[in-house]
Amino acid sequence: IDLDMQPLQGCTLQPSGATPVPPTMSPTQTSLALDCTFDNDTCGWRQATDDNFDWTRQQGTTDSSQTGPSADHTTGSGYYIFIETSNPQVQGDTARLVSPLVSPGSTMCLQFWYHMYGTHVDALNVYIQAGPTLGNPVWTRTGTQGDQWWQGAVQVTNSGQYNLVFEGVRGSSFRGDIALDDVTFVPGNCPQIVVTPAPSASPTVQTCDFENQNLCGYAQDTTDNFDWTWQTGGTGTTSTGPAADHTYGTPAGHYVYTEMSSPRVPGDVARLVSPVFQTSVNSYCAEFWYHLYGAHIGTLNVYTRRQGSLGSAVWSMSGDQGNQWYIASVTLDSSTDFQLVFEGVRGPSYRGDIAIDDVTVSNGACVAPGDCNFENGPCTWTNTQTGDEFDWIEGTGATASPSTGPPSDHTLGTAQGTYMYIESSNPRVPGDRARWESEMFAGSPQPRCMSFWYHMRGPHIGTLNVYVNSGGADLTVWQLSGDKG
Repeated sequence: IDLDMQPLQGCTLQPSGATPVPPTMSPTQTSLALDCTFDNDTCGWRQATDDNFDWTRQQGTTDSSQTGPSADHTTGSGYYIFIETSNPQVQGDTARLVSPLVSPGSTMCLQFWYHMYGTHVDALNVYIQAGPTLGNPVWTRTGTQGDQWWQGAVQVTNSGQYNLVFEGVRGSSFRGDIALDDVTFVPGNCPQIVVTPAPSASPTVQTCDFENQNLCGYAQDTTDNFDWTWQTGGTGTTSTGPAADHTYGTPAGHYVYTEMSSPRVPGDVARLVSPVFQTSVNSYCAEFWYHLYGAHIGTLNVYTRRQGSLGSAVWSMSGDQGNQWYIASVTLDSSTDFQLVFEGVRGPSYRGDIAIDDVTVSNGACVAPGDCNFENGPCTWTNTQTGDEFDWIEGTGATASPSTGPPSDHTLGTAQGTYMYIESSNPRVPGDRARWESEMFAGSPQPRCMSFWYHMRGPHIGTLNVYVNSGGADLTVWQLSGDKG
């Protein structure tokens, strides 16, 4: 299918009459040396001593094929740090990188670039360690994210001293290298983008992750029945709503949701309204993550409000979709000024909390739902988080195993084109499954046609299945097994 300096603690000038007198520093001053490109050293960051192995400073590619970055993020010719997951490391081994001790002060923003590529990638975690125990991660990513650098951000507010900790976890085998670069730690909230594109602007991507209470300029409607709630962790009602946000993937992250408990009644609506999008010669593409879990889920609608009128929904989803985040996308007509509106409708009872997170708006129309040539990422397809044993990964050119896999992609027919494939080498065993899932499609009386290109070459080829999952049950609609050349 197509840094190593130990921070000084409690150090005083001795004897008391010695000179020069040390300067007084703000607890969050950049002299803590938390910013790091890793081009010269690891700055003030140190290797933990209670883990299994260390982070490695590297230039160029890592030593293992089909995993790790080919260059750093800063300049393309500099250094980064990564975890080398080859022998003698074993599954579950951890490597932690620890910041100097940070004193309490103002709100801070930790930003960093990460690279997680390979069929055996496990997890990258970020902790705020206050005291002797590590605690729970405040940010996490799991599984392969494709052969590219991604930006992460964590807002930090702590009343006591703490260390920041990056933890890489070794997966099931050696193609699981995880890399970091360009770490910054600055005062203030993490950047939030207020979505107000200029007319005829060049293509841009603008995202709201709801990590700041200003909600990126989104506002509560005044003509509905109740408001969306800014939230971390669970919603407070059992068997409904998410346990964590989508951005961080932990209870420390934020999202917005509709609380459907009393005094809400069936049919009540809550609307969240974006800033005004100005007229453009292009369409816009809105992409967002939603969570619809609970026995009493009503409906999530998306509108484009023009001159005060909602009109008809441009996207809608109803009913319980299971306890997970789903991605969706919708093309927005930009021929006149408009506002993007998310509307949650209360179902028959209280277990119907509806949540959204990570709203992205970019110039240009979305690809058709389900369509993807993988040249610019996976579109709205994702690896499933449960129900399988490993993941699909991006490939270019030939795969690493001889006598199997394609020599190039189908779209471009070159070694630069991208496709998705399963790497069936060790530690995979017969019967292991990798599931690749589309966005959720709304029901329709009109039939849909799905077409795709597949490549199945090798003496040990297993089976490629296509399912339609409706109501939690898989219906096999296509299946092929064995070597097809």
